Amino acid sequence: VMRFGFFQSLRLAALAGVALSVQVASAARPLPQPKTETVGILTWTYTVVDGAASVGAGSSAAIPTGTSGDVTVPSKLGGYPVKSIASRAFANCSRLTSVTVPVGVVSIGFQAFTGCGQLLSVTIPEGVSCIAQETFQNCMKLPSVEIPKGVKDIGVRAFDNCVELSKVTLQPGVTNIGAYAFRMCKKLTSIEVPAGLASVGEDAFSNCSSLTNATFPSSTTSIASSAFMACGKLAAVDIQATLVYGRGAGKRFEVVPGSEIVLSGTKYKVVAIKPVGKGAKVTVQNVLTGRERTLEALES
Repeated sequence: VMRFGFFQSLRLAALAGVALSVQVASAARPLPQPKTETVGILTWTYTVVDGAASVGAGSSAAIPTGTSGDVTVPSKLGGYPVKSIASRAFANCSRLTSVTVPVGVVSIGFQAFTGCGQLLSVTIPEGVSCIAQETFQNCMKLPSVEIPKGVKDIGVRAFDNCVELSKVTLQPGVTNIGAYAFRMCKKLTSIEVPAGLASVGEDAFSNCSSLTNATFPSSTTSIASSAFMACGKLAAVDIQATLVYGRGAGKRFEVVPGSEIVLSGTKYKVVAIKPVGKGAKVTVQNVLTGRERTLEALES
């Protein structure tokens, strides 16, 4: 039995002189058309989907990119409640200094504020569930941020290269910190994550050169081996105060993924840390042979 693909069948039918009528049905809805409304001195671009407004529209910024100073996103546009900030809505608005996102917004899109190089303050309401990929990347003057209750995921590179970021406040609910999320936050000195966090991605805090303290809850089951790469001042990652290890002639070690320890004269690299109950298991790799072994954590 010979089978032909759709386009092969069309060609064969055409060669046979068969008249064809092909009807293509598409379930895709048409793209929403951008609308504008002037609120105060600013003209806002938005779209409406399912009775809710989204600030920004595809390649169109929410406001003119040369807008300076403090901006408050309207809670309604065109009579519709604002529920989301579209991808790249404020991207490269390099003169903005402050943005307040209103209560009712539940979604902030990809690169929404990337490249806002003068941004000093951002207010995110409860109800937002995700800080999307690269949302605040390259906001190089942002000094602090509070992640509200309800946010579950901090996306890949969400705060990458926010070099002035010195304080991050996380409320309960965060379950994942994505790869490179806080990379190059060179003024960040400490990070404390409330209960519920499950995973920390690769290079999540790499090159945070001022970081001296990192505390994670016992719910954390995965910390990538490169999560704290090039954090030269970080002495230990503390998971419920259990990451202190006793091995080799009674020595005790404070370790982070990527750090090295010497056990009975042999050098090992810490590959992974996995909490277990009140303690943890640490997988280390022999630097010379590549063989791995598991160390049991001691409660501190």
